[in-house]
Amino acid sequence: MKILMLITELGYGGAERAFLGLAAELAKRHEVEIVLYQRHYATGTYAQEEQPVALPIHFLDERGGSGRIARWRRRLTRLRMIKDAFRPDVTVSFLTGPNLLNVLTRRRDKVVVSVRGTRRYDLSQPACSRWAYVSTIDPLIVRRSDLVVSVSESLTREISGARGINIPAKFKTVSGYVNAAKLVGTACTPVETEVEALAQFPLIVGAGRIAPDKGFQHLIARFAAVKRSEPNAKLLLVGDGPAMKMLVEQACGLNLLVADGIADELSQFDVIFLGFRPDPYRYYRLGRVFVLASMTDGFPNTLAEALATGVPILAVDAPWGAREVLGLPADPLNRPFATLVPEETGLGTLMPRMDRPEFARMWEEVLLDRLHNDRRSVDQTSRQLDRLRQLDASQAATKWEALLLKMVGNE
Repeated sequence: MKILMLITELGYGGAERAFLGLAAELAKRHEVEIVLYQRHYATGTYAQEEQPVALPIHFLDERGGSGRIARWRRRLTRLRMIKDAFRPDVTVSFLTGPNLLNVLTRRRDKVVVSVRGTRRYDLSQPACSRWAYVSTIDPLIVRRSDLVVSVSESLTREISGARGINIPAKFKTVSGYVNAAKLVGTACTPVETEVEALAQFPLIVGAGRIAPDKGFQHLIARFAAVKRSEPNAKLLLVGDGPAMKMLVEQACGLNLLVADGIADELSQFDVIFLGFRPDPYRYYRLGRVFVLASMTDGFPNTLAEALATGVPILAVDAPWGAREVLGLPADPLNRPFATLVPEETGLGTLMPRMDRPEFARMWEEVLLDRLHNDRRSVDQTSRQLDRLRQLDASQAATKWEALLLKMVGNE
């Protein structure tokens, strides 16, 4: 089978890592080529980690141009040419822009789109933008594709409009795109001595792209309240992104001492912004608790990474992936933020949303409990590792391969 795979870029981000992992697995048995806008499409907003690729790569933005319409015309023309030359049996795309390009350049290939996150509940986007996607662009993509694959059952229900137990056959769910063996093998590798020393304190760890939808501003606010009851508490944030300056200013405004990067004596600071680090999950194990504060996440890779470290987990039950990573089924009514009280899953604790004042005290009490009581256990670590293996990219690739072969065989 000849498979063409399309995404904006390679580099920093869960979608990009999932894309490469899937491409590598499929390439073991099929002919796979990759199409990108350009290698690093968003370098102006956060750091990039070069990803090794041993597959043929085509670029849509080889020639420059400032106009958005002109760029899209060139991308459409270039992608049609690539499809005509490679003659794929199926073209798989990740993310909204590539998905739209994919369905608009159909040749003789089957068109498969991968949906990685919700638009309806993505509060990082302006309301008018969300409306445009939900009412126009997303329905067009769904209507013109042959198969729509999402990363969680709840997200599949959202985009398909499914009610009850029946989901239209055009919509499938494939979860889990991590390299479990690498995560486990790397989780305990050394980190900087100055950072390692933070493990002796009551430490909260968060990680991910520093952007408003990831909820770090709410975590900092809750931490400031926790700090009043536990003066030795510290917050370590791993990652970078466009909201970094805003968060540093917020923390300083709350009278928290901030370290922007690694300093000689990190113990004197309250909030440490570590910035981008390769293999960031190495730092999760230092914490008494790992917190996923994201307000929307189709498949939270940082949460899967945390499973490799044995760290106790608190995760906002946001649309949509956290509850499924932590081993719970999709909410039958597909309600966003369905959890109203802490819910233990055996892998971690699912929590209410962090941005509402009615849940503030609950969050502070649970955080203090985790800082004062070590919840690590052999049994929980074993369960976390079992779940991590279920989320391995090889498992996802097997499911993807079965879907694609069935589709091509139905021609």
